[in-house]
Amino acid sequence: MRHGTNRDYSLPINSAQMRLVFCVAPYEAKSLYLDDSEQLLLQFLTPAIHH
Repeated sequence: MRHGTNRDYSLPINSAQMRLVFCVAPYEAKSLYLDDSEQLLLQFLTPAIHH
């Protein structure tokens, strides 16, 4: 099921909303907003954001 635009699939939610979730929600609460694909993304982004 690979479309050429599978990067768009990685970020189904609004980028501003994504930033809001990162800024205001603790890690546990973030996971409630995210499905598996976003949790994978979260694992990559969280270290960079909290660095």
